Amino acid sequence: MTTLYPTRYGTRLVSIEDLFQEHHVDKMHPEFARRLKCWLVAQGGNVGIGGSWREDGTQPDKPGFAPEGKSFHQYQKFASGLIKFSAVDLVVRNPGKVHRAPKWSEVPVQGSAWAKEYGVHANVSTESWHMQCVEIDGWLGWSQAGSPDPVPNYPIPCKDFSLTEDLEMKLVTPPNRIYDSRKTGKVKKGSVVSVKVPVPGATAVFVNITVTNVEGSGYLTAWAGTTSKPEVSNLNYAVGTTICNTSWVPVSPSGAFTVYTKEACDLIIDLQATS
Repeated sequence: MTTLYPTRYGTRLVSIEDLFQEHHVDKMHPEFARRLKCWLVAQGGNVGIGGSWREDGTQPDKPGFAPEGKSFHQYQKFASGLIKFSAVDLVVRNPGKVHRAPKWSEVPVQGSAWAKEYGVHANVSTESWHMQCVEIDGWLGWSQAGSPDPVPNYPIPCKDFSLTEDLEMKLVTPPNRIYDSRKTGKVKKGSVVSVKVPVPGATAVFVNITVTNVEGSGYLTAWAGTTSKPEVSNLNYAVGTTICNTSWVPVSPSGAFTVYTKEACDLIIDLQATS
């Protein structure tokens, strides 16, 4: 019997071969693809790929779409000269419901002994579902470490991991526009806004974030707001463009999350699901 794996953010299940073809194995760093496949096979179909190579029409087949080290969901130029991408977003099978995002307790965190053993880790950000390669000690960023290639033939034991308590993902139908600066005034350069989540008890939200009327090239970051701003981006934009991206964002105990934008722009946020 063929083992099936969750893919994207619905309820569909596919074979491991179809999973990797669907998420552009040809564009992945080959060592990352090998590690990721080994790690996923060990999970016995419980974990799959939610998102990978960006396909929103803004993704060029060249480096430079986002600052190196900010996002691995596009081509990066590694120290060897190889140009590939080296990260995916994970989803967990959620029988009878929409596939859900993993929790921090369910993935190897960068800098941990577990991460070194598995050769894959969750990114240093608010996103426990963002998985990439690592042999970097501590919390050093990839570009700070010299843009290293993942070490070839890194030994992966392919052990499974334990899923914690169920985290239900609830779709919002229809999607709910929860923020639109075109009605309240453009978000200023280098500022943060607090976005209230209209769903009591939500611990995370799946949102589509759009920027338009951009006055400079930059990026935005969304996080719970209970800690200092993480050094990662949810969306990168250029002056004069309109661009969007979907992200899972943790919600603070007060029921809100925070968005920082490097440059002045109009910000539109649509709520699609909660957990």
